[in-house]
Amino acid sequence: MILEQDFGYKISEMLAIAVMMEEPLLIVEGMDDVEFYKKISRDKVKVRCSEVVKDANGRPYKPGCDGVIQIVKDVQEELWRDERLEKLLLGIVDADYRRFLGEDYPEYKGLFVLKYYSYESHFFTDASIRNFISAVTSVRNSEITDEILVIAKQGIEATTRDLYYVGLEALRGKKKEQESIVSYDMKPEAIYEKNGSTAVIEQVLARKEQLDNFAERNRITFDDHLYIIRGKWLLYMVAKSVYDNIGKIKEQCGEAVIEQCDFCRQGMKEKCVWGKKMELKRGQLVHYFIYNNLMEPEIDYVKEKISALGM
Repeated sequence: MILEQDFGYKISEMLAIAVMMEEPLLIVEGMDDVEFYKKISRDKVKVRCSEVVKDANGRPYKPGCDGVIQIVKDVQEELWRDERLEKLLLGIVDADYRRFLGEDYPEYKGLFVLKYYSYESHFFTDASIRNFISAVTSVRNSEITDEILVIAKQGIEATTRDLYYVGLEALRGKKKEQESIVSYDMKPEAIYEKNGSTAVIEQVLARKEQLDNFAERNRITFDDHLYIIRGKWLLYMVAKSVYDNIGKIKEQCGEAVIEQCDFCRQGMKEKCVWGKKMELKRGQLVHYFIYNNLMEPEIDYVKEKISALGM
C-alpha cells in the first residue's frame, strides 16, 4: 500500500497518490476540521489539515485559512493542466470575517468557501437543537413540541445579540480602527471571564453605541450575525444554553406546567424523561452537539460538493 509518509507529505506527491489511488484529497484548516470532514464524507476522501502538508521545498504550510489557500494556489498550474486533479483535490476554508474587510477570496480552481463564518455556524437551527435535546434525554425528537423548543431556547436570542457585539469588536480590531478588547482567537469561555474588575462581555457591551456606529459605517446589521460571530463562540453558547435549559423543562414537567410525562404524572419525578442521560463538561458540549447533527440540512451543500469529487 502506498503511504503518504513514504513521500514526505509534499503536495505534489500527495496529488500523485490521489491520482494513483483514485482517492480524493481534502485540505482543511485545522485538526478539528479533519474529524468533521471525515465524518460528513463517511471516510470516502482523505482529509489533511494544511500544516501537515509540505511545499515543493519541503517546508510545511501555515495552519488555517492562509495555509489552505496557499496550497491551492501552488497547484493551480497542475489543476489547469490535468483535468483529473480538479476531481481529486478540494481545499475548504471558512468564510470568516474577510468580506467585511473588503478581502475577496481568490477564485482558484479547487478552493471552496463555506457560506457562514465556519462549519460550526451551520448548526444554529431548530432542527439541530431538537436532535441535541433528544440525544441527551430519553425523549424522541417527535415529542419535542414547539412549546418545549421555546423553553430550550430561552436566553439564546439575547446572548446571540451580545455575541454579535463581541464579533463587531473583534472585527473592529481586525480593521485596526481601535485597540480591541477581544480577538477572534479567543476561546468562548474567555468572553465571560473577568478582565480586571469586569467580565470581557460587559466591557464590550459598554461600547455598544460605538459598535453600532461602526456597524452602520460598514453596512453591517444583526442579520449578518452568522458571518460576524465566530462559529465556535456561537455554537458553544447555543449548546450550553440548551443543555442548561433542559433542567427547566424537567422541572416544569414535574410541576405540570407543561404536559407531564408518564413518570411525573405518577409522582416519580426522579425518572422524568426530560432528565439528562449524561453530564457533559464544557469542552464536550460543542462536540456532542455537532456529532449528533451530521444530517443537518444546512451542511447538505458541503456534502454535495465533497460527494462530487472522484474519478
